[in-house]
Amino acid sequence: MVIKELVILSSLLVIIIKCEPNYERIDCNSATFLYPCRCLNDPRNEAKVETINCTGGPLELKQISQELNDRLLGDRKYPKSYKIQKLVIQNTPIQQIRSKVFERIPFVEIIIKDNHELHYIDRNAFNGSADSLEVINLIDNRKLAEASHTAADLWILLSKFVKLREIKVTGNGITSIPSHAFRSVDGQRDRLKHIDLSHNQIHTIGDFAFEALTSPSLDLIFSHNKIRTIGKNVFRFQESREVIRMIDLSHNQLYSQSFDVESFSRMGRPLAILSLKDNKMDALSEKTFGPLFDRSDKNYFVLEVVGNNIHCDCPLGWTVRTKYCYTDKSVPVSHQIVSLKCGPKSISQYDFSYCSQMEERLSPSCRTSGHNTAIPLLQTNHKLFAFTIMSALIMFSF
Repeated sequence: MVIKELVILSSLLVIIIKCEPNYERIDCNSATFLYPCRCLNDPRNEAKVETINCTGGPLELKQISQELNDRLLGDRKYPKSYKIQKLVIQNTPIQQIRSKVFERIPFVEIIIKDNHELHYIDRNAFNGSADSLEVINLIDNRKLAEASHTAADLWILLSKFVKLREIKVTGNGITSIPSHAFRSVDGQRDRLKHIDLSHNQIHTIGDFAFEALTSPSLDLIFSHNKIRTIGKNVFRFQESREVIRMIDLSHNQLYSQSFDVESFSRMGRPLAILSLKDNKMDALSEKTFGPLFDRSDKNYFVLEVVGNNIHCDCPLGWTVRTKYCYTDKSVPVSHQIVSLKCGPKSISQYDFSYCSQMEERLSPSCRTSGHNTAIPLLQTNHKLFAFTIMSALIMFSF
């Protein structure tokens, strides 16, 4: 009996030893070796460093990284549970972040912002975060993508982080998105839900750039760029019923002729909101945009076109005569297009009767899905229309 109790106590002792942190305590209040960076301790575990903030004066990241690494662990390996929550490099004169500068230190979030002399981040700079990083924000580093090789390394850098949930790369002068840009090194991208590439200089997007993205409720933000064309394979995804919440192409240089006729017909996933606000559109081609409305999954789709000069003429008649089915109702396509007007009037008040072949019709998905055409149509009511659109936008904002 005594021997049995000793065995149990020995087992408990082993478990306790294994649970002890395998790193040294750093008191951030007196960590002058990090200067000009500062650190904060984790309030839940004061032995851990939670945040490293490098702001202002000149800094040598390699030296800071080495000092931090030596003081935390020396020659020991980091326990898998050890992660520094956040690294901030902001408003510094740093010009480069070199290879393997943070080779061993894992971060969960990296923010690199307002470093106006930063022109290069090596693809191997943050190898220690390959399995830990969830959020990366590269914001307003104006020289970062000036040279083609630095931009190429940036895309390779992003592919290394297999657990990313959010990417924000804004104001960095990026000019293009390469084909297969968001394919990760392990081939999986089921966590990445938010990509913001707004306020750059992007003019082209490569084929299959987002094909690897399989997470539900995906947001793709490309506003305030110089995008001129959308090829037929740009927005091609793996076949799935998971809804893409939004593709934001507002404030670009898109014309009606900028889209391939198959730009949205073979996406592979349903889309909830497409924003084309403040572009140079003067028409909406049925062959191009019709497939976004004609879906058998009955998910409500919204197209935003405010800030464009859409011409009211017969080619736009399809938005009034074609009714798309969702749940137990059918509504004209025009009800799902925000701010589509003919001068001061709503599109529904415009007289298309002089156009040939203007008979009303149900979309193919309505006819093939057992839709009950006897159910009354949603009335052309501005308040009801506004409520419907707002409901859709609110639903997809969560």
